[in-house]
Parts: sequence; structure tokens; C-alpha cells
Amino acid sequence: MDNAFKPVLVLNERDYIECVDQWVEILFGAATAREKSLTVYLSSVSAERCAILGVDACESNDSGFRSEIRIAKQRLSRDLGHYLSPTRTQAARHSSLESLAS
Repeated sequence: MDNAFKPVLVLNERDYIECVDQWVEILFGAATAREKSLTVYLSSVSAERCAILGVDACESNDSGFRSEIRIAKQRLSRDLGHYLSPTRTQAARHSSLESLAS
């Protein structure tokens, strides 16, 4: 989604995060979105940065925040994997079963 739409989207960072979170919920469902959203991953990356710096609360500067978004987005993409619609998922399973039967 990011590769396809980022070039045509002109969003500030907060709106970009909300947009990605909404797409995760739409494509993968509310249960997945509660555990795997850009906001969740961004919080985790920020906490890691604070721990490395040895402080309880970090204030994000622009360059650090953008870097955190990039890291969070990479981790989210890795953990969600490729999206397949239910129809495509069923077709892929059917194709796999056919190849096993041959």
C-alpha cells in the first residue's frame, strides 16, 4: 500500500499514520489492527529509542520521528506479510492442493 499510494498522497505524518492504521484494519481486520498497527509499532520503536538513550520519556525531533516511522513501517510490513483477499487465498490453497494431487 505504501509503495502504491505514497507518491500520490500528500499527508502530514500524523495523517499518514492514521491512514496506514485504517488500511490495516480494513485489510486485516480489527483484531489484527489492535496488535499490529503503525501506531503500535511506532510506540515500540520510540520506547526502544528511549531505552537506548536511558531516559523515561523521549521527545521526538523531526528527523528522529521520521526514522522511527520508517523502522515501524518496515517491522509492520514484515509481520503482516503480503495481503491476499479471501478469494485469492482460497484460489492459492486450491492451486496448492491440485499440485500436491498431481
